[in-house]
Amino acid sequence: MAIPQLALLAGNAAVNEAMRREMRRKAPFAQSTGGAPNAPSDKQIALMEQLDKRADSPAVMVEYADPAKGQISDMASNQRLVDKDTREDIGYGVSINPNVDNSFFAHELGHIASDRTNLGHIVRVLRDNPKLAAALKGAQYIAPGAAAFAIEGTDDADEALALGLLAAAPTLADEAMATRQGLGLMQDAGMRATPGQRARLAGGLLTYMGAPIVAALGGNVVGNALGQDY
Repeated sequence: MAIPQLALLAGNAAVNEAMRREMRRKAPFAQSTGGAPNAPSDKQIALMEQLDKRADSPAVMVEYADPAKGQISDMASNQRLVDKDTREDIGYGVSINPNVDNSFFAHELGHIASDRTNLGHIVRVLRDNPKLAAALKGAQYIAPGAAAFAIEGTDDADEALALGLLAAAPTLADEAMATRQGLGLMQDAGMRATPGQRARLAGGLLTYMGAPIVAALGGNVVGNALGQDY
């Protein structure tokens, strides 16, 4: 594997570790999202008010991790909520560590705002389709390997990366649209994102590129090895 590809993998690993530490913050800081069960912070209230204006007042339930009890995940999350009896959508849920940067809470609300748009909803449906997700995950390995096998020589890592990222397109598009919406919510709420917050959100997006990058470069190595034997 060439030095640029090794550097890419090393850089992605460093970003992943930085994001993991951010998501596991055990103490608040100046830009923390804040909040607790039944007591959202002023920042969260302001952002959710802007979400109401953008997305026609969707019902949102926020679940706060309790760092003191070890209830910290490596990532914040959002999900659609469905009535167990009628199977009707009843809103959204957001799970987050209250100590993390407020921009990550805005990003999770950005997923909701995006899902309420026509294009964003299509992207979300594609991302959440389990059969398509399984097929695209397989394609992240197979397509780069097949390309490497078919292309003459071994200088084809760029093509492998492009194919791997293309297979991850629904996830990457959904995350990018959520970040855009989240930044807009912050702007409208009078909390324009700082350069540091924008960098953190960019780092969060990069973490979703890690798996397809590793898969693509791994497939590329295997494809080139097979190509030399046949």
